[in-house]
Amino acid sequence: MNKLMVRLTTLCTALMFMLPFATELSAQGVERTWSQAKIHVPAALTRDGRACNGVVGTGTCQSRIKPGRFPVLVFLHGSAPTQTGAFFHNLGTVVVYPDSYARPGRFSGEQAFREEKVPFVNMRTEEAAYAASQLGGQPWADTSKLILAGHSEGGIATAVYSSGGYKARIIMSWVCGGQGWQTLSGIRGGGPILALAGGADPIFNRLGQGRGCASHVGWGNQHIVVPNAGHHLWNQPIAKQAVAQFVQAQ
Repeated sequence: MNKLMVRLTTLCTALMFMLPFATELSAQGVERTWSQAKIHVPAALTRDGRACNGVVGTGTCQSRIKPGRFPVLVFLHGSAPTQTGAFFHNLGTVVVYPDSYARPGRFSGEQAFREEKVPFVNMRTEEAAYAASQLGGQPWADTSKLILAGHSEGGIATAVYSSGGYKARIIMSWVCGGQGWQTLSGIRGGGPILALAGGADPIFNRLGQGRGCASHVGWGNQHIVVPNAGHHLWNQPIAKQAVAQFVQAQ
């Protein structure tokens, strides 16, 4: 019994010392999603008239932004870093792509969806909130015109995000609910919404949400189902045009 008590005491002591480290690691994790985020500055917003693609942590692209404050679109990728190509380019905004996989120990989206839906999505909304807070300190960012966009896993986080900081949101390839997703259904928070989904999306159509987010977007917002489109909408002219019009209206 005495040996057992000694072991328990040792374990508790170790955990006490580990707790601050775990907290620090968590904070470092969300910071890394920002410092390792990709950034795109369109040619129209640079000093030399040439577009810049880089990493936030280096500061290279930020140093080339011309004087003034400009809208910023923050994009949350899906369960794998999404190759969006130039989908969000040339919209008149700086685009920032936080890297969720920069977090130490970040597990796969598939595992999260199977076991830890709510905590996992909470982690993604934390990344969105952190990005908004960091943009608040940038002299080139117009914080009255921040837009949050997300695809698939990132789209879920975008739909339920309610921490403020963003004027408008774009939800892509998420249907705002379905079997097994009741705790993450609907759209939370305020502001203009554009929801886009593929009519032939094999991943989310099986949730029985054929109308997508239509019943959740609210009056004055937009919901578009792209006919015959799958889970990825990057090559869909209808989706690109809808996003361009939505961003320009903000």
